[in-house]
Amino acid sequence: MTHDHLFLFKSFNYFIINVTKFGKHIGEELGRFINSNMPFCSHLERIIIGLNSILRSMDAQYDCLLSETDLTFKLKRCALLAEMETSGLISDLKTPHYMLNIICQVLVQTIDPALSIQVTKTTGDLYVIKVMAPALDDSASN
Repeated sequence: MTHDHLFLFKSFNYFIINVTKFGKHIGEELGRFINSNMPFCSHLERIIIGLNSILRSMDAQYDCLLSETDLTFKLKRCALLAEMETSGLISDLKTPHYMLNIICQVLVQTIDPALSIQVTKTTGDLYVIKVMAPALDDSASN
Protein backbone atom coordinates (compact mmCIF):
# COMPACT_ATOMS: atom_id res chain seq x y z
CA MET A 1 0.00 0.00 0.00
CA THR A 2 1.42 3.37 -1.01
CA HIS A 3 1.58 6.37 1.28
CA ASP A 4 -1.33 8.03 -0.61
CA HIS A 5 -3.50 4.92 -0.30
CA LEU A 6 -2.70 4.62 3.39
CA PHE A 7 -3.59 8.29 3.93
CA LEU A 8 -6.92 7.86 2.08
CA PHE A 9 -7.70 4.70 4.04
CA LYS A 10 -6.99 6.40 7.39
CA SER A 11 -8.98 9.49 6.34
CA PHE A 12 -11.99 7.38 5.33
CA ASN A 13 -11.85 5.40 8.59
CA TYR A 14 -11.65 8.67 10.56
CA PHE A 15 -14.65 10.00 8.60
CA ILE A 16 -16.75 6.86 9.24
CA ILE A 17 -15.87 6.89 12.96
CA ASN A 18 -16.97 10.53 13.20
CA VAL A 19 -20.16 9.91 11.18
CA THR A 20 -20.97 7.06 13.57
CA LYS A 21 -20.30 9.17 16.68
CA PHE A 22 -22.34 12.07 15.28
CA GLY A 23 -25.28 9.83 14.34
CA LYS A 24 -25.28 8.08 17.72
CA HIS A 25 -25.09 11.41 19.55
CA ILE A 26 -28.00 12.92 17.61
CA GLY A 27 -30.21 9.84 18.05
CA GLU A 28 -29.40 9.45 21.73
CA GLU A 29 -29.87 13.11 22.64
CA LEU A 30 -33.15 13.36 20.75
CA GLY A 31 -34.40 10.15 22.39
CA ARG A 32 -33.44 11.40 25.86
CA PHE A 33 -35.07 14.78 25.21
CA ILE A 34 -38.31 13.16 24.07
CA ASN A 35 -38.33 10.70 26.99
CA SER A 36 -37.80 13.42 29.58
CA ASN A 37 -40.17 16.00 28.07
CA MET A 38 -43.01 13.70 27.04
CA PRO A 39 -43.42 11.26 29.93
CA PHE A 40 -47.15 10.85 29.39
CA CYS A 41 -46.80 9.82 25.75
CA SER A 42 -46.55 6.13 24.94
CA HIS A 43 -43.31 4.69 23.55
CA LEU A 44 -44.93 4.45 20.14
CA GLU A 45 -46.00 8.11 20.22
CA ARG A 46 -42.47 9.12 21.26
CA ILE A 47 -40.94 7.17 18.40
CA ILE A 48 -43.35 8.74 15.91
CA ILE A 49 -42.48 12.20 17.27
CA GLY A 50 -38.75 11.44 17.09
CA LEU A 51 -38.79 10.03 13.57
CA ASN A 52 -41.03 12.89 12.40
CA SER A 53 -38.51 15.35 13.88
CA ILE A 54 -35.58 13.70 12.12
CA LEU A 55 -37.33 13.52 8.75
CA ARG A 56 -38.71 17.06 8.92
CA SER A 57 -35.24 18.40 9.77
CA MET A 58 -34.03 16.73 6.55
CA ASP A 59 -36.81 18.36 4.50
CA ALA A 60 -38.20 14.92 3.66
CA GLN A 61 -41.56 14.14 2.10
CA TYR A 62 -42.89 10.88 3.51
CA ASP A 63 -45.87 8.76 4.46
CA CYS A 64 -46.31 7.30 7.94
CA LEU A 65 -48.19 4.00 8.11
CA LEU A 66 -49.14 2.18 11.31
CA SER A 67 -50.25 -1.45 11.39
CA GLU A 68 -50.68 -3.96 14.19
CA THR A 69 -47.14 -5.26 13.70
CA ASP A 70 -45.06 -2.30 12.60
CA LEU A 71 -44.67 1.41 12.02
CA THR A 72 -43.42 2.36 8.56
CA PHE A 73 -42.14 5.65 7.17
CA LYS A 74 -41.85 5.71 3.37
CA LEU A 75 -39.67 8.56 2.14
CA LYS A 76 -40.64 9.87 -1.26
CA ARG A 77 -38.19 12.74 -1.42
CA CYS A 78 -35.50 14.03 0.88
CA ALA A 79 -33.73 17.27 0.02
CA LEU A 80 -30.83 16.66 2.41
CA LEU A 81 -30.10 13.09 1.26
CA ALA A 82 -30.48 14.09 -2.39
CA GLU A 83 -28.04 16.97 -1.93
CA MET A 84 -25.54 14.73 -0.15
CA GLU A 85 -25.74 12.20 -2.97
CA THR A 86 -25.49 14.67 -5.89
CA SER A 87 -23.24 17.45 -4.59
CA GLY A 88 -20.03 15.49 -4.55
CA LEU A 89 -19.53 16.31 -0.88
CA ILE A 90 -19.96 12.62 -0.14
CA SER A 91 -18.80 10.39 -2.95
CA ASP A 92 -19.98 7.15 -1.34
CA LEU A 93 -23.75 6.78 -1.80
CA LYS A 94 -23.91 4.44 1.20
CA THR A 95 -22.87 7.18 3.65
CA PRO A 96 -26.22 9.07 3.75
CA HIS A 97 -28.04 5.75 4.25
CA TYR A 98 -25.55 4.79 6.96
CA MET A 99 -26.05 8.11 8.78
CA LEU A 100 -29.86 7.94 8.60
CA ASN A 101 -29.75 4.34 9.81
CA ILE A 102 -27.56 5.14 12.83
CA ILE A 103 -29.64 8.13 13.93
CA CYS A 104 -32.92 6.19 13.66
CA GLN A 105 -31.52 3.02 15.30
CA VAL A 106 -30.17 4.89 18.32
CA LEU A 107 -33.30 7.04 18.67
CA VAL A 108 -35.59 3.99 18.76
CA GLN A 109 -33.29 2.05 21.09
CA THR A 110 -33.07 5.03 23.47
CA ILE A 111 -36.87 5.31 23.64
CA ASP A 112 -37.65 1.58 23.72
CA PRO A 113 -34.85 -1.04 23.61
CA ALA A 114 -37.40 -3.83 22.97
CA LEU A 115 -38.13 -2.51 19.48
CA SER A 116 -36.10 -3.15 16.37
CA ILE A 117 -35.75 -0.90 13.35
CA GLN A 118 -34.78 -1.46 9.75
CA VAL A 119 -33.78 1.31 7.33
CA THR A 120 -33.61 0.22 3.70
CA LYS A 121 -33.09 2.00 0.41
CA THR A 122 -35.59 0.86 -2.20
CA THR A 123 -36.16 1.46 -5.88
CA GLY A 124 -39.71 2.81 -5.60
CA ASP A 125 -39.32 4.85 -2.44
CA LEU A 126 -36.21 6.72 -1.51
CA TYR A 127 -35.99 4.97 1.87
CA VAL A 128 -38.24 2.84 4.05
CA ILE A 129 -37.91 3.03 7.84
CA LYS A 130 -39.71 0.19 9.59
CA VAL A 131 -40.03 -0.07 13.39
CA MET A 132 -41.03 -3.54 14.55
CA ALA A 133 -41.92 -5.13 17.86
CA PRO A 134 -43.07 -8.56 18.93
CA ALA A 135 -46.43 -6.78 19.07
CA LEU A 136 -46.90 -3.05 18.80
CA ASP A 137 -49.27 -3.19 21.76
CA ASP A 138 -49.02 0.24 23.32
CA SER A 139 -50.85 -0.65 26.51
CA ALA A 140 -47.71 -2.22 28.01
CA SER A 141 -45.41 0.70 27.20
CA ASN A 142 -46.58 3.19 29.85
